[in-house]
Amino acid sequence: MNDAPLENVSEHKHLGITLSSNAKWSSHIQDIYSKACKRLNIMRYLKHKIDRQSLERLYIAFIRPILEYGNIIWDNCTQEESDLIESVQQAAARIVTGLRKGTPRWKLYKELGWDSLQNRRQKNKLLFLHKTISGDIPNYIAADILSCTNTNDQYGLRKKREFKTPQCRTTAYKNSFIPHTLEKWNSLDGEVKNILSFTGFKRKLNEDISPCPVFFSTGSRKVNIIHCQLRNEASDLKDHLFCDHLSDSSMCACGDPVEDNFHFFYVCPFYIYQRYELFRKISNFKNVNLDVLLQGCSDLNIDENTEIFTYVQQYIHETGRFL
Repeated sequence: MNDAPLENVSEHKHLGITLSSNAKWSSHIQDIYSKACKRLNIMRYLKHKIDRQSLERLYIAFIRPILEYGNIIWDNCTQEESDLIESVQQAAARIVTGLRKGTPRWKLYKELGWDSLQNRRQKNKLLFLHKTISGDIPNYIAADILSCTNTNDQYGLRKKREFKTPQCRTTAYKNSFIPHTLEKWNSLDGEVKNILSFTGFKRKLNEDISPCPVFFSTGSRKVNIIHCQLRNEASDLKDHLFCDHLSDSSMCACGDPVEDNFHFFYVCPFYIYQRYELFRKISNFKNVNLDVLLQGCSDLNIDENTEIFTYVQQYIHETGRFL
């Protein structure tokens, strides 16, 4: 990974993004990107040596804080700079999941239960404002924000949940911390703005994020990656490769015209014995279908889902299809 400054670079391919030829980077964004990339290289070195859960913890503990330090202040960066910072998290997500380059961002984040860095910056601004209203921020920091409090509010400070946004003559000022945060706050639903508990407010903001099931980390690293790739239709099955324009045909070696997940688990004549063993082992579970084999089932507990995933991964290994 080349960590040199990115100014005047016409095409930046290290993390899978393309930038305009006149891209200019602030020194702060360059520093964030460079420091994060160096630690990302450690994740690359370890991606086949430690399990998925450990890799995710490594990113969250040692790389994401670099990408988010002081982020509520520099969130008015350009879209290209935002995309550059986001590309580091996307690269980390590919390392953790084992999904290949070109996998859509939404699919990576859904698989892991992650929020985009841009959304996290927006939420962090609102969380900071909530602390300010609650009196948890020193006055010398909060004074400029609280000066915008709607003076027509008849209630005490802790009940003042509306703000007058400053007049902005320039786009740069409009996108800066105070005007942008106050505008975002005023756009929130009244019920959300009136949540007094910081924990409750944070939980409400994150309702759009579904946490990754614990059992997605089941199994050895190699087979866990293949299971994840099957779940996201990004494996080496011919139909997955064909849909991603990486193969000229979706035909299975057995002659079936489509080698997809259903074919692999239910149809292909190459794996009759392995398939028999898989469904014999999971016969104690009711209503097991392809979605359960790949995604798990919300009606089952963690141990039951882990057991099913273990059997599925044994099947994947014993077929030898991905070796």
